[in-house]
Amino acid sequence: MADHAVSGTGWSAFQGIANKLATMASIVVVARYLGPGDYGASGLVQGIGGFLVLLPPLVMGDVLIAHERHLGSVRGVARRVVLTSAIASSATIALSIPVFVGLYPKFPGSTLAALLLVFAVRPVADAFCVIPLTRLRSGLRFRVIAAIDGSVQLLATLASIAMAMSGAGALSLIMPQAVASALKAILYLATSRDPGPTSTAAVTGRRARAWGRRLRRQFVVAALAQHAHTLISNLPMLVLARISSDEQTGIYTFAFYLSVQATFVISYQVAAVLQPIFAKLGHDHERQAKGFLRVIAAVGALAVPLALLQAVLAEPLLRILFGEKWMNAVPTLAALSVGQAFFFAVAPIMAMLRAQGRFRVLLVWQLLQLVLSIGVYCLAASGGALPVAIVDTCVWGLSVPVMAWVCVRGRGVAVPEALRPVVAPWLTALPIALLSWVVWQLLRPWEYPGAAVSVFIVGPLAGLASLAAVRVSQPTTYAELAPMVSRAAGAFARLPRGAVARLTRSKP
Repeated sequence: MADHAVSGTGWSAFQGIANKLATMASIVVVARYLGPGDYGASGLVQGIGGFLVLLPPLVMGDVLIAHERHLGSVRGVARRVVLTSAIASSATIALSIPVFVGLYPKFPGSTLAALLLVFAVRPVADAFCVIPLTRLRSGLRFRVIAAIDGSVQLLATLASIAMAMSGAGALSLIMPQAVASALKAILYLATSRDPGPTSTAAVTGRRARAWGRRLRRQFVVAALAQHAHTLISNLPMLVLARISSDEQTGIYTFAFYLSVQATFVISYQVAAVLQPIFAKLGHDHERQAKGFLRVIAAVGALAVPLALLQAVLAEPLLRILFGEKWMNAVPTLAALSVGQAFFFAVAPIMAMLRAQGRFRVLLVWQLLQLVLSIGVYCLAASGGALPVAIVDTCVWGLSVPVMAWVCVRGRGVAVPEALRPVVAPWLTALPIALLSWVVWQLLRPWEYPGAAVSVFIVGPLAGLASLAAVRVSQPTTYAELAPMVSRAAGAFARLPRGAVARLTRSKP
């Protein structure tokens, strides 16, 4: 099963890599047509939507995966529950438009209303994704999921570019994603197989009703936990939009969009792969815990160097991509990128807790973090985007190691062993990132040529050095990464064969 986790994560990651390259290209184009106000409106709408969708429909898939033996019997109840909650969420968003237009007068009322109406489509579209996507995940059909997600997101990216160039403003950031959710639902349904109730696990009559009640309870708890997590993620934009200016809100939103590109490939999507794997290992707690730590270590070996390099090279990166227009976002991007070096572990942690059926633990974690951080965010927002970004990084930096330990507590894993996968990537990546920053400072007087050398030469070399450091210091983790690195290296066919072979050959 651990091999399935690595392989499935690889398929999601490689789909995500190609996808994110296209997304990065679109950000470069779109940012030339949109200003901070447009990004601020987009971030505000996503924050409002996250606040109002109390029971996110896609969470039902996680609940079903935790009870996949009974999937065929309870999917009808699940379908009714998510459709009902999704329709209620969409109606709530639409009806609350006048309230939020009044709460956020710094943003044009007509623009905010139009964006919220479009966003209201997403909960219903997501609800139709739940059952077919759950069948694909339960069947470990990660290639199909990766193909659908990648192709749909590529179309959405192209649509964003076209809309931005035609003058659609903030709508170009919201509408394509709403349409993408609906298209995914159609494609998931077309490619998933419905085996129906299995003869060994089907439940009927009184037991079916009992399962239905249990399903609803767990969905509510899990959905509220996801809602709290979404609130924590969107809280900075909501607070900035209320306390600070639309420009600062836009700077934060733009920096946030950029900061997550590198690590999103191995963050959100990895949870869809990992939870069914962890669920199948549920009978063997020790094996499940060790598999979880292996995944954290492998993902961290890639995510932490990417995030730290993104932080130290934020200035040359923005200078090359956007010129002077977005240079005010450099400190915020750097701070949020450091936060991504912690945040990468959130998706595996949440997947582990869901696979264990510990939805209450997940809810308590998110609620505590929300309550403890909301006051600090409000205080930081008076200083603009940068203080809020620093607070956000500190919040996840404190939360993630604690929850990594909670996931494996009582499962034959000592505290140092639980924390090692979170800490170890920093020991190899941080010195390389700092050295890259020193090189950029030496090249800085050459302005654009120096920025180009930093981004296109220093950055890739530092990435390769990080992989080499992992190979020396964490040979077991590198052995997990070797197949993924091999596939990625194959895409760079112009590299000398010998260099590729040396890079992808794992230690014996």
